[in-house]
Amino acid sequence: METEMARVVQSDDAAWEMVEASRAEAERITTDARRMALKIISDKEGELASALVAEREKILSDARTKAGDILREADLYIERMRDKEAVIHQRLIAQLSRKVTTA
Repeated sequence: METEMARVVQSDDAAWEMVEASRAEAERITTDARRMALKIISDKEGELASALVAEREKILSDARTKAGDILREADLYIERMRDKEAVIHQRLIAQLSRKVTTA
């Protein structure tokens, strides 16, 4: 019984480590996405300086769209990680409940 409980606790600890690693990865991806978005905007603004007035708005709009896409992808990744965390947590709670109630 203690061995099973220890395995459940180890599984829970391992799952939480995975969740924390996923959170860290999501934060890194978000930071990278923001950095990339700012670089894209900066690069495109440099191009705007030498472009015609009509082209300026189109280029900047494209950069904002790309930046928004990157941020949305990062947000979706974070959302998937949170969903995954909740599922893992629910499974572990159910598993632990079964172990406790059958003991």
